[in-house]
Amino acid sequence: MNKAYNILDISKIIGNITKELSSLSIKLLKGKNNINLYGKFLEENLEYVKWLNKEFELRYGDIPPYINKREIFYAELGINLGSEQGLRRPVVVLQNNAANAKSDTVIIAPITTYERGDIITDENGEIFIKSFKDGKEHLKKMGFYNILVKLEEGYKQEIVGFINIGHMKEISKKRMSKYPVATITKENFVEVQNAIIKNLDFSLTKENE
Repeated sequence: MNKAYNILDISKIIGNITKELSSLSIKLLKGKNNINLYGKFLEENLEYVKWLNKEFELRYGDIPPYINKREIFYAELGINLGSEQGLRRPVVVLQNNAANAKSDTVIIAPITTYERGDIITDENGEIFIKSFKDGKEHLKKMGFYNILVKLEEGYKQEIVGFINIGHMKEISKKRMSKYPVATITKENFVEVQNAIIKNLDFSLTKENE
């Protein structure tokens, strides 16, 4: 049953919102002794405030008309903590289609994209990311939890990169673009499933075996 509000309730809520905004403003603008550190602090806080505004808009936005397992959408993952993956990026749908049809949320894994020439495969099938630092080329080996994206034909947008199993998460459908841009192959999805099992240390054997 919906709560009935009166003018005093509304006035109290507005007062509390104003109080919270004032407290947040003080924290966002709190000074630093070093002007460079303060500039960086303010830049980071500006991005956070932009995300709060974006998230507010997303709450009242539309959701995709359909979502299927293996499809790639763009999602607004926002400003996160530590090494959590955020911002707007492609994600692949991991959740089964029965849940996709009924739930307001969906389980995804984010994709980190690269230029095609930055992904190197050696003679042993090992995959590396190429980067440059101090004028020198560096190769970073990808772990088992980074699965190279392999797309079905007929995609709307080519996605070159890795599916990050270590960062899979549940998100609201409101964070997602209206339509998918590509779909990973069935074989690619099996690779993802195997990586999830390994990453979570799951065993598919019966408990008493």
